[in-house]
Amino acid sequence: MRDMILFLALMLFTSVASAADPWDRTDKVLLGTTMATAVLDYGQTMYIARNPEDWRELNPILGEHPSTTAVRNYFIVGTATKILVAAILPSKWRKAWLGGITLGTGFMVIRNYTQGRIEHRQGADISFSW
Repeated sequence: MRDMILFLALMLFTSVASAADPWDRTDKVLLGTTMATAVLDYGQTMYIARNPEDWRELNPILGEHPSTTAVRNYFIVGTATKILVAAILPSKWRKAWLGGITLGTGFMVIRNYTQGRIEHRQGADISFSW
């Protein structure tokens, strides 16, 4: 039964994705900015996961002190979801989807960095160690 549901979901996704609008240059640039902010967010979140005594994660899905495995899995699923949803959306909505993700993630990355700079004055710092 599970295999049948998976097969039907795959067939539905394939048919919807093939009907989606072609990707123009703006769509591709927005996907690039979405992935770039996701990479920065991933680096910061991994740093938080590796330093739970100094930092806490604000993402309620991950919890305050996620493991590095939980962080990796979250970003793998998140990245796949962002790309798959973008692939099936019409071009107008794809731009809104990717632009919104870029802005939201970019805001959090800047906030994390700013907070890290404030904390640095008190003896801690956030970085992008992988």
